[in-house]
Amino acid sequence: MLWDRLIVEGRNLNRRLGKSGFLDRAFSRIRLFYLCVLCFGLGIATYFLPDYEPPEWIWLAIIGALPATLILSAGLMSLTRFVRFGAVLLLAGLFFCGFGFIKYRAENAGTVMLERELFGAPFKGCVAEIEPHRQGARLTFREVEVPWLGNGKTPSGLRLTTRQEDVFDIGDCIEGRAALLPSSGALHPDGYNFARQNYFRGIGASGFMMGDAEKIDAGGALVRGSLTEAWTRLWNGLRLDLIRSIKAYLPEDEQALVIVFLTGQKGKLTEQQQESMRQSGLAHLLAISGLHMGLLAGILFGGTRFMLALWPALALRYPIKKLSAVVAFAGCFLFLQLIGAPVPAQRAFIMIGFALGAILLDRNPFSFRLVFVAALGVMILAPEVVVSASFQLSFAAVLALVSFYQTIARADWVHRLKNAELEGRPGAVLSLLPGAVTGQVLWWLCSLFLCSLVASLATLPFVAYHFQNISLMGIPANMLAVPWTGAVVMPLVLVCLVALPLGMGEPFVRMLSWSLDQLLLIAEFFGAFSLGAVHVPPLGVEGLLLLLLIFLWLVLIEGPLRWAALLVVPFWAIRIVAQPQPVMLVDEKAKLIAFRDEESIVVSTLRSERFARNIWKDYWGSDQIIDFQKAAVTSERINCDPSGCLVHFDSPEQEEAFDVALSFSPNSLRQDCRNADLVIARYPVYRFSCEVPLFDRRVLGKTAGIALWPEDTGHSGYSITALNGKALEPSGEKRPWER
Repeated sequence: MLWDRLIVEGRNLNRRLGKSGFLDRAFSRIRLFYLCVLCFGLGIATYFLPDYEPPEWIWLAIIGALPATLILSAGLMSLTRFVRFGAVLLLAGLFFCGFGFIKYRAENAGTVMLERELFGAPFKGCVAEIEPHRQGARLTFREVEVPWLGNGKTPSGLRLTTRQEDVFDIGDCIEGRAALLPSSGALHPDGYNFARQNYFRGIGASGFMMGDAEKIDAGGALVRGSLTEAWTRLWNGLRLDLIRSIKAYLPEDEQALVIVFLTGQKGKLTEQQQESMRQSGLAHLLAISGLHMGLLAGILFGGTRFMLALWPALALRYPIKKLSAVVAFAGCFLFLQLIGAPVPAQRAFIMIGFALGAILLDRNPFSFRLVFVAALGVMILAPEVVVSASFQLSFAAVLALVSFYQTIARADWVHRLKNAELEGRPGAVLSLLPGAVTGQVLWWLCSLFLCSLVASLATLPFVAYHFQNISLMGIPANMLAVPWTGAVVMPLVLVCLVALPLGMGEPFVRMLSWSLDQLLLIAEFFGAFSLGAVHVPPLGVEGLLLLLLIFLWLVLIEGPLRWAALLVVPFWAIRIVAQPQPVMLVDEKAKLIAFRDEESIVVSTLRSERFARNIWKDYWGSDQIIDFQKAAVTSERINCDPSGCLVHFDSPEQEEAFDVALSFSPNSLRQDCRNADLVIARYPVYRFSCEVPLFDRRVLGKTAGIALWPEDTGHSGYSITALNGKALEPSGEKRPWER
């Protein structure tokens, strides 16, 4: 391997130190291919870091220089003296290749985003996807027409909620009226960007339908479009038929979890169900991912091989192991299409495909190479998912598990445990346990605990970054829930998928519903503990990058040198504790304004903007929320009257407080400008000069909201950024999903 050349000097250093092979063993897992995949992904992630779109000349420079760079690196790596320089040049080229690849993907996505809210807007569109929802159904429309919008401004796709359940079919073209809402950006610093997600999915606006819509062409879209679109509509239709069968067999309160495990659609889950799964650390079971795909592949592979082995004439003449691998691959592919191919399932399918392919080629199916090939495949298919929680959590868990099990596979205590004798025999490890308990059973229980522990610890920091909450009850909850899912739930899922199209699925659907009720009981039990979920301060992008380096060092380095990464953890923890947090958040319409007051969060309204309010609650980690009127009575920090409120913040640079005026009426604007250090107006302001920074509804719309931060420098002790934590005025062109 080329990497062997890269560590020649390391071997020489080993000899000089008198520790033969120490660095070789430490870096033996790392291959040049792994570093290439990491640099490609790092280039993709770097594209999303700036708050503006990289200029066009960077893209042109990459296109011009990349081929020459790769050719030069290949030539240098063929020369022993320059192999290291050639490898570094190759990694740099792949970094820019990833950057240019996602730049090309973003520029050519071609999604037209809605610019402003429209209420009661007439529209026409063809149904491309139907998802179950608590309030009816959620429809995704293509071939959209909105007469109120001119050419070039009509959203590429719509995602609307309707109360008309089981009325429309895939391919129906309909017309009606809807409230169309533009996609929002990140609702807090380093938060999830909903506009970016919808842009890459081809959805230009969301909202809800007003009144009943009418079909104008039943199934009209089925005869139009490309082969890929026809394939997608086919599976969307099959998924819809499956959901309708489930609804026919089960009462409404039992449908949600069954629909999730059979189709991957989570729209019908209640808030209580989602909260129970999240508090207990079992929310990953609601996302069809490696666990589900792996169990399904194992059931198909083992079951097919067992059935074929019962036929001696076939088992003795044909490679039934390879035939079973083909059946398992086909079953996983069909299941992937049925659930809509989410990112975790794509990653799992690619890994399972290579593992089953290795069986066909009589090779070892489990290795780091398999994980990195799967990562590369996902990044090529959908490079934007690199910055998503699902991608990071999936690969963090798998990398940690592969690293851990490759390490302990050589441990002596593992072999002694697996080969433990039965009770009563000399030297038995299990002499105190019942005779039926063997070392293999104990190893299975031990590996179950270790698997849950390693996966939980590996994903813990990434969960903390994306959700600001970690579950301390996840390990014991997973020790019960994962075996139940593998032994009972997934076999019933497979039986239901076979029986439902044949019209014989009712008894199996009811059995699956019962098994999922038991899973929910486990979640409710562990989620009820007070330590079920713990708030974690925001990590920030810098904290995430440092965390990623620590994680990769731990999983890719072998031997004692691996634990050197733990020396950085205290500095990382100090960095997290010292990470500043905004003291006030204002949304883009000034409808929702919130600030922290000791242990509670004070908000401008408890009646509307529930979605953003819940996200801010999780971001700040407080369950106590009160409105301005109540806070004005109980707190000295805020004073309110009918025309607005005045909020006081302690200023480290001044003896007087830093005052923020929240103006609800233009009549008080002049006085607010005289008395406050910052003015936020809920209405548009025209031709008015204010002595202090003034953010009216128009300015807030341009910045997508603002955040107020404490700082040690400056005359006021506070700084203002956009709501997503970026600069108020980006130094470059807007992102494609913000235009």
